[in-house]
Amino acid sequence: MAICDFCNDECDGIRYPADTVKAAAVSGFRPRGAIATGDAVARNLGLSDFNMSDQWLAQVMADSSAWALCPSCAEALEAHLANAPAQPLPPAWPDAPPSRKRRWRLFGRE
Repeated sequence: MAICDFCNDECDGIRYPADTVKAAAVSGFRPRGAIATGDAVARNLGLSDFNMSDQWLAQVMADSSAWALCPSCAEALEAHLANAPAQPLPPAWPDAPPSRKRRWRLFGRE
């Protein structure tokens, strides 16, 4: 059983290459549930200047490993990719560390 890299639900993960998720992120995709949960946690911790959307985008752009998604998150990603105009990936994301394997999901250790 896998854990969805967007919402942390247990599932039979559907894998997406890092470049597919990066392309979706560049064209505006943000996983609503993960962003809302991250922002709520930040507010509860008193981090008023924390922006989960920016943090998620930075993580996606720095990541080189495949993403495992639950069926519902995969459906949202596929719907976005079907309707979003293709945009080229930036050569390097500002302030991103060198490409690396993801060791942490959005809300905890893998």
